Amino acid sequence: MGNVFGKTYIMGMVFGKIVVETPKYTVSKSGNGYEVRQYPPAVSAEVTYDPSEFKGDRDGGFQVLAKYIGVFGKPENQKIAMTAEGEKIAMTSPVITKEGERIAMTSPVITKEGEKIAMTSPVITKEGEKIAMTSPVVTKEGEKIEMTSPVITKEGEKIAMTSPVVTKEVGGGERKKKTVTMQFLLPEKYKRAEDAPRPTDERVVIREEGGRKYGVVTFSGTAGESVVSEKVKKLKSDLERDGFKIVGEFVLARYNPPWTLPPFRTNEVMIPVE
Repeated sequence: MGNVFGKTYIMGMVFGKIVVETPKYTVSKSGNGYEVRQYPPAVSAEVTYDPSEFKGDRDGGFQVLAKYIGVFGKPENQKIAMTAEGEKIAMTSPVITKEGERIAMTSPVITKEGEKIAMTSPVITKEGEKIAMTSPVVTKEGEKIEMTSPVITKEGEKIAMTSPVVTKEVGGGERKKKTVTMQFLLPEKYKRAEDAPRPTDERVVIREEGGRKYGVVTFSGTAGESVVSEKVKKLKSDLERDGFKIVGEFVLARYNPPWTLPPFRTNEVMIPVE
């Protein structure tokens, strides 16, 4: 019976069924080939990279984030809790790619606005305030400590996968390399950045996303550069025609795994507006 359910689960994804958590939103306008959505605050994990680091693969950051949430085995994170019991983080959808500045650090950091921080100890910040501290404490296998600060345990917490995966690119040209920021939105249960497990890979940044408003167009097939460029151009034109002010660069959201047949894939181009 289990094999039957497993095969049905996989086949559903092959034909475009989205089986993971997706972000909630409200629609304020629908029509003319697009809709305007309002998203509530959320917590995300993201990585910024030059595709050359992954042999030119623009989606190379997926492996880094997938390891953080525990897709391939033991999660590469440290659970923040009063016990050492770890749980994986569920995958969500979509995966998001977008523009992101590089952050230099020697230890995991959780920031609210992604500012550059050099440090040698874990710290949770909201807008980069300087914090001198001797805690939180890193423990081995559930050592009991009385304290008023979070305990970081060495066992990773598995995080559920969500959807979509979101990406954004920046740069290019003769003197500036193009970088990609890929983002996983974490499950809704993580209300603040400090609630999320801390990454052990210094490339992963935990970020609090405020409420967001996007003009969105949905399409199927493969999200190649030429297709995405065409969708962005038309969506920008439609939004400006209808009186919306564009306030940032587009992001690409993809809701399905690579083995989903292209005609059944769900992709979205999202442009921030006000």
